Amino acid sequence: MEIHTVKVQEKDDLLQTYPSLQSYLTVKELESIKKFRNQNDRNVKLVSRILLKYLLAKKQGVALEEVEVYSNPYGKLFVKNSRFQFNLSHSGNMILYGFDGCALGVDIEELVPVFPETAKLFMSEAEYKYFLNQLEGSLRKEFFYKVWTAKESLLKAAGTGITSQITQIHLPINSDIMEINYQDCRYFFHQGKLGADYMYSICTRNQDINAPIFTILSLEEILKEIINSRS
Repeated sequence: MEIHTVKVQEKDDLLQTYPSLQSYLTVKELESIKKFRNQNDRNVKLVSRILLKYLLAKKQGVALEEVEVYSNPYGKLFVKNSRFQFNLSHSGNMILYGFDGCALGVDIEELVPVFPETAKLFMSEAEYKYFLNQLEGSLRKEFFYKVWTAKESLLKAAGTGITSQITQIHLPINSDIMEINYQDCRYFFHQGKLGADYMYSICTRNQDINAPIFTILSLEEILKEIINSRS
């Protein structure tokens, strides 16, 4: 299993700074990026897709422009005839990528304040009661994001996307979430924080998940490599 992270800190519009990046994107991908009004959100969306194709090109041994990414009806990304599976997630300024030999899902979330009405949309009845009645302050917020990222990564690993049945998924309360049965399959989790401001979950059917290899990507170096390859 490989896990890659990158932080997007650029203040300028990357599509204007590096216009040649557009040549690596489909019309649909460009339209999706340009829909974001917030410039940081546009940059993060752009980088998430460009770096995904960059990583896929490296793993497949092909040129970046040869990489074609598809999505299933639920939005799960894939490449055809691949020996590995992958997933990505982004929140705030951070992007998280995961690659493995079997189904996996990843989710990262910025630890912003949590409101009870939001938590109720993601939690089972027992989870919500524990969240509301047993926890306060930072412990309440951390529990919410552990549950949220775990469920999102699970549903992404299963390839179904976020469904209305998310509140029917019940995770162990007051213990580390390590594994769960879902749709007749066994899934395993790895959770943690990136710095003080982000919580992540990785979910896979690979039980050897306890020690994923993390790589911190340098956005500046990768963009230079991509741009120079065009000249």
